[in-house]
Amino acid sequence: MPLTLAGYSGIWIARALPADGRLVSIEGDERHAAHAREAFRRAGVADRVDLLVGEALDTLPTLAGPFDAVFLDADKAPLPRYLDEAMRLLCSYEWPGNVRELEHCLRRALIFTRGFAIQRDDLLRAMESKPGSAVPTGHAGADDQLRAFLAGYLDMNAGPDCEPRLMAMIEKELLLEALRRANGNQSKAAELLGISRFTLQRKMEKYNLT
Repeated sequence: MPLTLAGYSGIWIARALPADGRLVSIEGDERHAAHAREAFRRAGVADRVDLLVGEALDTLPTLAGPFDAVFLDADKAPLPRYLDEAMRLLCSYEWPGNVRELEHCLRRALIFTRGFAIQRDDLLRAMESKPGSAVPTGHAGADDQLRAFLAGYLDMNAGPDCEPRLMAMIEKELLLEALRRANGNQSKAAELLGISRFTLQRKMEKYNLT
């Protein structure tokens, strides 16, 4: 749910929505809203956008969630009040766990995804799976998933330090997964990784995991 203006950000958000997704956008000026409607129409996303005209601080309290995401791009002075309403809408979804569980869910979603970006179906499958279970292959094998991820990563990050940044990201995620499986026990995590505890601690310091 973004604030609208000319609709540029809204177009890109709407294009990324799943088939049953909806974008709710707020604009305080009818002139800007008219331009945004035309922009949405030309971009072919008008059928998935609900454009509301009115002051955001008056409109936000009338909305009922849950919302998956809120994008705030408005006048800066009332941003804290916008944030309060945004958090109300986001928190209307009763996440069945805590922040750590959500983090683990997102990590599992990276395994399921067949591309560079996590899709809604990937997240749903990750929510249904349990930590430590075998990585499913579905209709795409593990090798295909890896190739798709690397292709997407290269498309988005080609250039200086592309390979070192990927290796660092993988190493950090591997450390986090080993520590999670070992319930924070560094000796057990080091044993899972086949390295010494000293080496593990040095790597944890490198990635600020201490």
